[in-house]
Parts: sequence; structure tokens; C-alpha cells
Amino acid sequence: KRLAKTLEKSDFFQDATSQEKIDDTQARSLYAPLWKLIERLPADRKPVDYFNNLPILLTTAQQPIAPANAHQSYDDHLAATFAELLPELNLISSAIYPHAVTRGLAPELTLGAVAALLKQVIQSASDAESRLGNNGRKAHKLYRAMADLDAQHYSENDIVLNPGTPYEKRRPVAGQALADIPIFLTGEGYTTAQNISLPGDFSDPIGFANILDSHALDSTIEEFFQRSVGIRKLEIGTYITDVLPTFFKGTIEPKTVNKLLEELAKHSSTIVNDDELVQALSDLPLVPTQDGEWNTPGNTYYCTDELREVLGNNTSYWVDKKRLDPSRSTRAFIEQLGLRSKPSAAHLAHRILQIAEGEPSKQAID
Repeated sequence: KRLAKTLEKSDFFQDATSQEKIDDTQARSLYAPLWKLIERLPADRKPVDYFNNLPILLTTAQQPIAPANAHQSYDDHLAATFAELLPELNLISSAIYPHAVTRGLAPELTLGAVAALLKQVIQSASDAESRLGNNGRKAHKLYRAMADLDAQHYSENDIVLNPGTPYEKRRPVAGQALADIPIFLTGEGYTTAQNISLPGDFSDPIGFANILDSHALDSTIEEFFQRSVGIRKLEIGTYITDVLPTFFKGTIEPKTVNKLLEELAKHSSTIVNDDELVQALSDLPLVPTQDGEWNTPGNTYYCTDELREVLGNNTSYWVDKKRLDPSRSTRAFIEQLGLRSKPSAAHLAHRILQIAEGEPSKQAID
């Protein structure tokens, strides 16, 4: 304690901390003796209590830093990578490594610390591009370093088990934090982990899916992204449940939808045997209708005289064959998704209300 107070009042830190960088001579003459002195403190003392806020350490850039603001890593390669890409983490100099007590004053680097810093320094896609570039090389280095760091510390105990959250969607706290930071490189640039996918075994026929740049990936990174960040591979299932709902919120072009249906029809055997996928597609406006709009399969019919007599000439019900892909496979697929041949109860109820307000035709009564 007396040593800490003496250092705080001395010219030692005024001389050292007034400079942005300490040269080797100063490090040997000013810092090395101090580190050796700390090593000789009695074992029952806690140096961190006294030195935590004093700039007694040096970063990899030879800058004075207090233990409270520094980090250390027992993996030299990780330390070098993070020092290069995120110097604000203040990784301590390797010159301190032989001094175990002094080294132990700096907290060990964790993925949580990395996520906290990234949240501060990267708040937009342009921030990410300025720091990581857009060719994928630096992004790959950052992702791999985070993956390796996560593998060293990953524990089920780090997972927030929020009540009601499905187990497969529960993520470590640090992974959840990373997901909200625009550090993920896709073909469209940097973005958050929301609505993006890892490359998978399904090829997006309409080019709408936002897929991570393969140049920034490897198998270790992909495993990390899936396990800790919650990014899924682009497979037929994730494409239908995660990608298509967003696509159909925008402008729908017949050529695009027909191209989509043509590709999905090739996977019909997989889709129709999965109730979740059938339901997800059935909720989408896949069918062009004669009113110029789009409707869900369960709300549409091929128009017939009989149906027109029963339901009235509601053009939002009738399939617009001119805009629908004429191929047999596509039309069979739409039918498998619930295209109707008989009136639904809801449509009949609606029609009854219409009839109640006017005079029904003889055919409708029959």
C-alpha cells in the first residue's frame, strides 16, 4: 500500500504517462524494476487492491496502462491478433509475462470484453469497413480470434436461460451481444446477425438471402457463429422460415416468385413432409390473383362456374393463370400447399353475409 501511494505521488508516472509510448530504455529502467519489486511483495498481500488504477503496465504498443483498463491473454497468437485489430483492448506487453504477479493484475481477456469494446467502436457498417476492410481478410482474423477465445471459455454456465426461450435458441451472453453489432460481412456489406445466414446446402434462386461472405469464414468460425451467435446455415428449412417472410414484405414480381416456386417445387418431397415448412409457406402470398394482387394458397382457387356461383365473383380468390408459372410441377406444388377446390368455411360465411344484404341468384340458392 505504501509503495502504491509513493508511486502515485512520485515523478515516476508523470515522466512515464506524459508520453504516448515508452521506449525500450525507459521500460527497462522504469518499469522492469517495479515489476520485480511487485513480485517480491508478501504472498498474503493483494497487489491488485493497490495498483489497479495506477499505470504500472505497458501495452503491446508500449503505452502505459492501469491494470483496470488492460487485458492479458495466455495465448500469444490471440493477443497479437486482438492487439492488431482492437488495440483499445490494451493487451499487455509480453515483457511483463515473466512477472507472474504483475501479469496477474490485468484481467484475462474474454469474449464478453471483446463484445463490449466492439459495441463501442463499431456502431455502423462504415465503422466496420474502416476497421476491417471489405475483402474478408481482417474480418476472418477477427472472427477466428473470437471463435478461438470462445472455445477457451465456453461454458453452459455462461448461457442466459431466459424463461420460455427454446433451448436451441439460448446463447451465451457475449454471443447475444455480438449478434447486435454490425461486424458480419455479407455480399451486401457489414450488418448485424439479424436475418443473415451461413452458406448451406440450399442455393437461393432469387438472390434475396443475406449470406455471410465465404472469404471470411472457415469451419471453426461457422461452428462458433452457430453455437454462440445463433446464425444458421442456409438450408431449405431456414430459407423458408427465416428468409421468405421478409422477402414477401416487399414488392412482389411474378417472374421472381415463379422462379422461387420452380426451385421450391424441386424440394417438394422434403417440404410437404414437414408440417412446419408447409405451414410457413401456406402463410405467404405465393399465388397471383385476378385482382392483380397476391394471396395465400389456402385463400385461393382455380375459378370455375360453380365456385363463382357459390362465392360470388371475388377476383381476390381466383388464381391468375397468366401470371402463375404454367409448369405442371409448380402448379402441383401450389396445390400441395393448400390451394382450394372447395369453398372454405370463412369464405362461405362471408358470402352468406353478402347474400343477406341482397337478392341471391337462383343458382346460389340451389
